[in-house]
Amino acid sequence: MVSEQGRKLFEEFKKSRQEYTQVLDRLVPLAQADKDAEAMALLNGEGKKAALAEQEAGRRSRGEGAAPDPFQHGATDGRPEAGG
Repeated sequence: MVSEQGRKLFEEFKKSRQEYTQVLDRLVPLAQADKDAEAMALLNGEGKKAALAEQEAGRRSRGEGAAPDPFQHGATDGRPEAGG
């Protein structure tokens, strides 16, 4: 049996997934039209925010703690900084 809290967390995850999908739906046509600067701005702005929100909601719905933000220490592509 699923708890009320579990249902609430899953609903939050579904909402965050929908928001992320909406960003992707806007991103793909930009990329296909070779509007690279606009696509990257969307990806690095709203896209990043939506992706991180979706990941966090997924972790919460699975009962996991928060993961560190890979962008927090200056890395811009999700990879650890060189030498560290």
